[in-house]
Amino acid sequence: MKTKMSTILVLILLFTCSCDFFDDPIDTIEKKSFVADISATSDFDYLVFSETDESFLAVDQENGLPVRAMFKPSVQSEAYSIWFDCNGYPEKIVKDGYIVLLSNYTATSFDLAIVSPEGEISVIREVNIPADKLEYSKLKSVDPSDVLRWTSHIMGVVSCGASLIGGTAATVASLGVSAPVAAVLIGLGCGSTALSIATEFISDEQIADITGMSAKELENFLTVIHCTVGDLTTCIESSLGIFMATAADIVEYHEEEIKLAQGSLEGGYGDIQVTLSWDSSADIDLYVQDPMGEWIWYKHKNSQSGGWLDVDDRDGFGPENIFWGKNVSPTGNYQVYVKHFEGGSANFSVLVQAYGRTKQYKGFISPGGKTYITEFSKTFLKSGKIQPDGIELPSLRKN
Repeated sequence: MKTKMSTILVLILLFTCSCDFFDDPIDTIEKKSFVADISATSDFDYLVFSETDESFLAVDQENGLPVRAMFKPSVQSEAYSIWFDCNGYPEKIVKDGYIVLLSNYTATSFDLAIVSPEGEISVIREVNIPADKLEYSKLKSVDPSDVLRWTSHIMGVVSCGASLIGGTAATVASLGVSAPVAAVLIGLGCGSTALSIATEFISDEQIADITGMSAKELENFLTVIHCTVGDLTTCIESSLGIFMATAADIVEYHEEEIKLAQGSLEGGYGDIQVTLSWDSSADIDLYVQDPMGEWIWYKHKNSQSGGWLDVDDRDGFGPENIFWGKNVSPTGNYQVYVKHFEGGSANFSVLVQAYGRTKQYKGFISPGGKTYITEFSKTFLKSGKIQPDGIELPSLRKN
């Protein structure tokens, strides 16, 4: 039965992986930590506080799977928020105002997209991780130790993979990722996030009241969670709630960019990827003309040049996605258009990724309207300012 936090702190072993996270065997260091069931006083279920690292991890779980978590690596660093998908893998991380979206997990890789505080989108494909690191075999029950161990393990795998990208200057340059984005990826951490929780809790007889901590332990604990001595349970609940609410506000503010980035992650990619999303149930269509003058659209989904419309939305909101795979796109100029087919007006966003360049375009389209978005080739990609609806365009009549 769950009890108040002030009477449920338990002492367990916490192991933190070094930055040689991908090496076998994994080096571990025994560290002193406290774990509390805070479900009675918080929206989260468990709180792990490591005295040695001066860090905490708060986890909300359902049916033995993490749903969301807050992680603060150290006193000097800011806490960040993590949401998990139905398989227990991170799908969204908010840190320093940046939103990191994760998708397409395999045994050895995952894809990610980053939305900056300014709303700019960067997409990185096939972030490599070693085989079997994402295996789910060790999470077999809803036991708190299993939940915490799995949460920490998977956070370590993903964070370390992302931080290695951010820490590789050549890779960052080749992907066109900005220095601030690289800094965020590095900041996700390689090692300190990879916590492995002991499998057994201390017996009930050894449960200690929080005031049983040493003065130094209590001081560190309060510093990390931004609390003062007093009504500690209320403070913890408030602190975690503020952290999560701030992250949720950031996500809501960038809802449009998140939808576009997620649409990009869902679609095929290669030399060229063009993705469209919009904010209504209207039927909006994406068109791309290849250098040979052949149009790709919903009635002509693939071109002789190798382009494909692989995602075609008719129920509204998008995404739609047209792409050329790696090393198959012909040399020359490509043109991108958006056309309104049915329904009411809509605000739309287009993300063009072409030969290592990325630009976003936003606009408004009325019923029956059609809009030129941009032109690009291997050597250029026009600015993010689209031309108005009234521009004369090639015939895009639906046959």
